[in-house]
Amino acid sequence: MVSAGKKPLATLQPPALLLDKNKPLSVLRPNHVEVSFTKKTNPLLGSRQFWFLFVMPFLVLVIAGFYKWFLYKQPKFNPRRLRRRQAATVAQDRLTQVKTHLEKGEIPFFYNELQKALWGFVRDKFELTTAQLSKEYLANYLPEKGVSSLQIEQFFNLIQYCEMATFGGAAADSSRHIEVFAEAKRFIQSFD
Repeated sequence: MVSAGKKPLATLQPPALLLDKNKPLSVLRPNHVEVSFTKKTNPLLGSRQFWFLFVMPFLVLVIAGFYKWFLYKQPKFNPRRLRRRQAATVAQDRLTQVKTHLEKGEIPFFYNELQKALWGFVRDKFELTTAQLSKEYLANYLPEKGVSSLQIEQFFNLIQYCEMATFGGAAADSSRHIEVFAEAKRFIQSFD
């Protein structure tokens, strides 16, 4: 019994079972499609994300290196340039300490600290090492840096008087203390 509009069941066959009359039955076999639930290639390898993650650490290191180099070239981050720029300020701070020794009447400490302040100022101002702080070296070095002979002579006279007062006991004249202090202040201010 066939209802109207429907084909009889005998004529409905699955597509794999449809037979070609020219081919024998041994030729009919199922489709050999391999089904794999994993991909054979890594989706990350060779993709944009892979190259981004591969190159990013190197790029960060290069950028950090350039940033560090940039900061080093800036005067506020270069310690030698910073010491040079602040040499007069540091020397003025040391001179206030020297003045407290003078006011307390501690004359040997006064001359010792004054000598340290002068040597420290020259070291910081001209970016010298401690090994380069000798009178012989400075006598040749300071004229090359454009320091006038009057300033060089004033510096050496101050250092010599401080040494004589500290080690030779030439600290008897109290009016000379104030004069030496004022001369050291003028020497430091002459470089500003």
